[in-house]
Amino acid sequence: MRAFVAGSFVFVACSLFTAAAPQEQRPKGIPFYTWVREDMFAGWMADDMTRFERSMQKTEEYLNENADNMDAVNWLGAGAVFRAVRAFEAGDAAKGDRLFRDAMAMMDKAAAAQPNNPGIRATAGGTLMFFASKLPERHYRGAVEKAREHYAALYKAQEPMLDKFPLHLKGEALAGIAETEFRVGSRDAAMAYLQKIVSGMPNTRYAQIADAWVKSPENVTKKDRLVCQSCHEQGRLAAWLSRQPSQN
Repeated sequence: MRAFVAGSFVFVACSLFTAAAPQEQRPKGIPFYTWVREDMFAGWMADDMTRFERSMQKTEEYLNENADNMDAVNWLGAGAVFRAVRAFEAGDAAKGDRLFRDAMAMMDKAAAAQPNNPGIRATAGGTLMFFASKLPERHYRGAVEKAREHYAALYKAQEPMLDKFPLHLKGEALAGIAETEFRVGSRDAAMAYLQKIVSGMPNTRYAQIADAWVKSPENVTKKDRLVCQSCHEQGRLAAWLSRQPSQN
């Protein structure tokens, strides 16, 4: 399997894979994230490593077609974060450190190449915040600060249109900027964003959590999370496929 350069290191893609996953035929014209996301999240949420490996293999197909596909490079970085967390949980600190460094380098490479790509910013920021509390303390602060960079760029680009966005896009942009500011200690900025969520997204899970953080910031733990409240629903792939004309 082909090796590719990410930043200053050479990363061999097959090192991410430990088991073969069933192959699927990619539908013509399907968006990248629609095709890969649900299998990745099945690994994250249900520890379904067969589906996780399938997401990684699907991503490799895109890279085999175009080595400059930064969405795919970034997605492999997100997968490497998950693998790093699993290594740390298994007690293999050296492997976890290596995978985490590789993950950060891949996501940095993608963001540097396409700084205005919202998919890259949202995926990198969301991945780092989703797993931050499971990282060793030596990686926690760096992960949060890098996520803050991604969310700041995403929010800056989307702020003028935010109120027109659906719940997921609006919620994640605001939640990301609010939580990362909160985690790095910028409490005044964090409170302003949290209040935006409370007032602008009533009767949502985002508003419920934000309101609790505003009222009792001292009770917020490292494991509490505002981001990723609407990221992992199943069915988006099926919905896309159902809208396509028959290929028969």
